Amino acid sequence: MDHVVLRRAILVFAFGVLAAVDASAQNPHVRLQIDAMSEPNPASKGAFPSLADAPKLPIQLRVAFLLPADGPRGIVLADFTITNTGRRPILLPTSSNGRGTSSRMLRLTLTSEDAITDSLMVPWCADLYQNVGDPKSSVTLAPGASIIVHTRCRFPAPSHQASFSAHAELIALKDGTSFLIGAASSIASLYKALR
Repeated sequence: MDHVVLRRAILVFAFGVLAAVDASAQNPHVRLQIDAMSEPNPASKGAFPSLADAPKLPIQLRVAFLLPADGPRGIVLADFTITNTGRRPILLPTSSNGRGTSSRMLRLTLTSEDAITDSLMVPWCADLYQNVGDPKSSVTLAPGASIIVHTRCRFPAPSHQASFSAHAELIALKDGTSFLIGAASSIASLYKALR
């Protein structure tokens, strides 16, 4: 009788371990998930800069759209996945609180080849900050590791199918000035509106 109970316990334990391994295998390299959905919408973010000559960040950038859009305002909900494709760790800002003194900023935006965002001043999704004196406001992303940023993109959701490209800019901030450390763009991803 004790052997039967022991075998059942071993089987239950083994099943639990396998389930945990399977769950982690679905997204094994996600270092952190950041909720930037509650970031206040500033009055203006300025025009989207040209990234043609910007230094390239050693990251892969992907965007996935969450449906439905955000209620009657039609705001686009999106997840940005940032993966370090370089050979060295990279330091990325993670705080949506930019009210203090910041040394770096990571700006996440969208553009559309379907002319949806052409009339918009800024196809802006989130700004993340590395705040001076706050080690929790940044993460060191190892090669091959990823972070996911949950965002609420501030422009009306398209009423039809559209394609969007994601953009990330890493910006250094010092003494009231800023300069672009590097940038990355994704391949276009499809947004499908609810019918």
